[in-house]
Amino acid sequence: MRKILVVMVSIGMILSIGTTVLAEESEVVNSTDHELEVQIVEEIEEKVPQEINADELVKANDFPLNVSDIALVSGLESGIQLTETDNVLNPASMARSASGVIQSWTGAIANEGEFAYYITTLAPKQILSATLVCPQNPDLNYDLLLYEIDANGYLGNMLNGSITETYMNTYPNGVTKTMDESLAYINNTAETKNYAVIVLATTGGSASDTFKLTLSIDVESSYDALEYNNSPYDAYELPELTVNGQNVPQLSLHMYNDQDWFLLRNSSSEISLASITTEVKGYQIEVYTVDGNKMKLAKKSNGLYKIQPGVNYIKVFADETEFISSEYLLSISGLSNSPSNVQVHLNGDEGPNQYPPYPQGKYFRFKDKFCPEVHVFSEHGFPVPGYSVELFWESGGWSEHTGNKFRHITSVTGNNGIAVLTLGKGQPSPNDLPISLGLCTYMQNGPITFRDYYDVDAAVISAYGQILFQDGLYHLMRSDYISS
Repeated sequence: MRKILVVMVSIGMILSIGTTVLAEESEVVNSTDHELEVQIVEEIEEKVPQEINADELVKANDFPLNVSDIALVSGLESGIQLTETDNVLNPASMARSASGVIQSWTGAIANEGEFAYYITTLAPKQILSATLVCPQNPDLNYDLLLYEIDANGYLGNMLNGSITETYMNTYPNGVTKTMDESLAYINNTAETKNYAVIVLATTGGSASDTFKLTLSIDVESSYDALEYNNSPYDAYELPELTVNGQNVPQLSLHMYNDQDWFLLRNSSSEISLASITTEVKGYQIEVYTVDGNKMKLAKKSNGLYKIQPGVNYIKVFADETEFISSEYLLSISGLSNSPSNVQVHLNGDEGPNQYPPYPQGKYFRFKDKFCPEVHVFSEHGFPVPGYSVELFWESGGWSEHTGNKFRHITSVTGNNGIAVLTLGKGQPSPNDLPISLGLCTYMQNGPITFRDYYDVDAAVISAYGQILFQDGLYHLMRSDYISS
């Protein structure tokens, strides 16, 4: 094996590593606990490019639309009426309460400006949720609108709508389509009222490209306190992320087509990633940014979502095939890809505070496991995941031809910004730790006298060409009782 380190009693070490990414300038910080010299990286040569700030959608109650704008007549005679021909989906599996009902239609709109509609009724405090899977055609743009119907059967005010512009995202299942339109409305009056749910062909039309409209109705006791937040236009605004992240409790999906939307502002240039999770099986998360009225799906890699400066939208929804109506906890933690503070914390099977008074120097001691941690954070303390670190270890006792002289292992930081580099007895290769040969001895006098047998090993911990730690290590073989 190629010799990597040169070890003497004074622990002199020379290490060459590949291309430098971190700045050469670094600060040596003395540990107040153990007086160890640990390298902490303060800067990066190349700043991570920031994307332009994401825009925010116009809120639903500020839609610049009215009946004349969308060429709807005072009645609905010119539209395509959706009838009761489709089956009502099973409320037992698709809704929280036995009172919930859900129904879907598939249809087509041949020409631009035409529309399909369905008339529904809401009793006081009932909630209507509507989702529209638009045609998978980039030349078509369909919108989803909700109007009240007056006592004479004519369209009244527009109450809600989802009017995102067609933008073809590619989803994890390989399907390329524009984001589904969605809306909700609660009848907060004391009267039972009629409403028209309208699918409008705003741009283009096709007799062969179909849409799917799903409507559900449920009672007050079934939906959570944040309803309705079923579209990005009605998204519930969350506090900005802090280093400690945030949890949003007491949420629920009461129907399989229920969606919960959240608006998350990011004013920190350090936050570029986020861990966003729920604990309910079948509940899924998507993150979007906005370009005008186009909703762009954010990239997801290794379970983390890309977060832009500005406005980000979070969508929580259910997998239809595995839907369970349940409360859930939404957990969000901001992460960074701008490492600025890199710290090394030594640890092993004897604990982090083992610095025996051996004559070779004040070095850290372990016996059967050496497991230093590397903590990587941005300037203001956001963890940096996926940061690769290396440990080079050299035995002070074994010869090179034995195969026990050197070990070289790597690890990456997790979502907490911490990477653990573990060498241990019985670990699989290359993490296996050869035993100490006990070439050095030291008599520890006191009320009880022991003789320690140990080797003086050496270690270098590095990241992207920057040495974070280099020092000697005491590798204990055994302690023999002498007297008391």
